[in-house]
Amino acid sequence: MASYKLLIENAAKAEVRALPGQVRQRIARAILTLSEEPQPHSSRPLEVHGITLEARRIRIDRWRVIYTVDPQWKEIVVYAVRKRPPYDYADLDALLKGTE
Repeated sequence: MASYKLLIENAAKAEVRALPGQVRQRIARAILTLSEEPQPHSSRPLEVHGITLEARRIRIDRWRVIYTVDPQWKEIVVYAVRKRPPYDYADLDALLKGTE
């Protein structure tokens, strides 16, 4: 399987840095493995209106990593790391708007 280029938005980097130590390490590892496996078994597709890229999320305990996969350009972009609850995906359309 070909490797994907992994891009992490600055906001997502800041969110990862703010996580507690053990959670930060687990999430960082999960993000890094996306370049080799963009759709791991722990990920699920997300419905986002107005984009053609595949939006997905990974669940790690109570945390969600929100990202898109572009198979044509072999790129993955990580947009956010959020805690659920209270995160309910209400800002998903706005978060991923303009990703094309």
